[in-house]
Amino acid sequence: MASSKRPAPINRSRHVRCRLCGIVLPGWLLVPNEPDGAMLLNHLVARHPVEAKPLLHRTETECINTAAMEMVERVPGNRAGEEQR
Repeated sequence: MASSKRPAPINRSRHVRCRLCGIVLPGWLLVPNEPDGAMLLNHLVARHPVEAKPLLHRTETECINTAAMEMVERVPGNRAGEEQR
């Protein structure tokens, strides 16, 4: 029986930090490298309505994920409570 070696999966963080308040959110879907833009915009609208307003206007013409990801940054690690404030 031939054994096939698969490459090790890349351990990317599925969490992001809001650039405005620093809270760590589980902002990544289980789809490889695909942010959950709707969930991230929900946080931004609820906590930062003034800053989120221009992003909401942009979602009419561009991808919601692209707009939302400008206000967050990916955090290293993959545990839910890591670096949470």
